[in-house]
Amino acid sequence: MGNPDVKGSGKMAKKKTAKKKERLPFHYIKANQFRVIHADGVHGGITPRGYIQMALFSDRHPIPQIVVHEIDQDGKVSPKELASERVSKPGIVREVETEVIMDLDAAKVISKWLANKISMVEKLRKQAIAEAKKKK
Repeated sequence: MGNPDVKGSGKMAKKKTAKKKERLPFHYIKANQFRVIHADGVHGGITPRGYIQMALFSDRHPIPQIVVHEIDQDGKVSPKELASERVSKPGIVREVETEVIMDLDAAKVISKWLANKISMVEKLRKQAIAEAKKKK
């Protein structure tokens, strides 16, 4: 008698079993130094050992070293600053927040991830503009 699972077959049919793929969970744990930073730009290059070095920075006006306020007749500090007496650095402060050193493979993964997120944001912006035009 043939295999009842295979019609008209006098041979034994091999049962197809779905082989479960092995899985490996990755657990995200924040390091003690973890923090969220704002990045306005990047500076970097290639290290002597061929890694990619990427320093993220934010731009801001300098924090004044000295500000002067008057004291009113009641001995309270006036909320108005005497701007002419402010001591501060001229220009813009470019504060380097963090630096990442990575190999080429990691850089490619990050580049692909960034390209995907850029595409998503551009699509969302186009949709928002189209919806705003419809409301007018």
